[in-house]
Amino acid sequence: MRYNSPLFLGSLVLAIGVSAPSVSHAQDPKALLLKMGQTYRSLNSLESVSTVSSRVTKDKTTLQEGTTTVILRYAKPNKLMLDIARPQGSLRAYSDGTTFYAYDVTHSLYIRGKAPTDIKGLLPLLYASMGVVANFDPLYFLANPSLPPELISLKFVGYQTYEGAPVVVVSGVMQRKEQVVKNPKGGTVRLPAITENWTWMIDRNTSLLKKCESTNTNVTLFANQKQGNTVKRTQIKAMQFSRHRVGSAKPNVAVADSVFHFAPPPGSSMKADLSKGK
Repeated sequence: MRYNSPLFLGSLVLAIGVSAPSVSHAQDPKALLLKMGQTYRSLNSLESVSTVSSRVTKDKTTLQEGTTTVILRYAKPNKLMLDIARPQGSLRAYSDGTTFYAYDVTHSLYIRGKAPTDIKGLLPLLYASMGVVANFDPLYFLANPSLPPELISLKFVGYQTYEGAPVVVVSGVMQRKEQVVKNPKGGTVRLPAITENWTWMIDRNTSLLKKCESTNTNVTLFANQKQGNTVKRTQIKAMQFSRHRVGSAKPNVAVADSVFHFAPPPGSSMKADLSKGK
């Protein structure tokens, strides 16, 4: 899960130190990722708690850094509660099967809309209202039956043990050309070309994600720099490292309907877009 809005710092991805594995035979890496996705989509419900961290550096100097805790609760086909706890304030999303809400806890602001019929339909709403992108994390695999064609150079790294669990490790490269997309207000946003190196750790017992990470060595940042008596906005090229660690996952657990219900608190206000807070 990645956060592209100013309300978020970083993305949902994992840092994995991969040691040289002892492998008896190679497996098809694409098949391993697709099997994980099929396992997620076969679930009737899921509760998971993840830690998401991100660090942006330039010449070994840290420019941005942050850690987020994400609680995900899901029930097929379109019920969702997403609680994103950050140092600068929490954000929550709710879909009770009929209505979708996004809620900025710090500023007591919320938006409301019609819930789509499946989990995949919720992803555009999460992006438009909160800047959340499901990026090869549990939410992505719950929603998507396939892998994007831009995901290339998939490799079977080997078998390891992570936090006492046997895991299989897969790596790959996400290579996307420059894109121009529409933003929620009808304007356009130019997305730069990216090359991200990814690694996934998949639990061999459950086929669910344990940990994943990505590294992008060519992230574009904007900074104000003083030149004489004027201040100019300039571009800076930096490196972003992201980590998504699934601390706990409970598949097919009973989730009460009340978890997905949201009632606007007294004094809260409705807003069209939560991406910039007040």
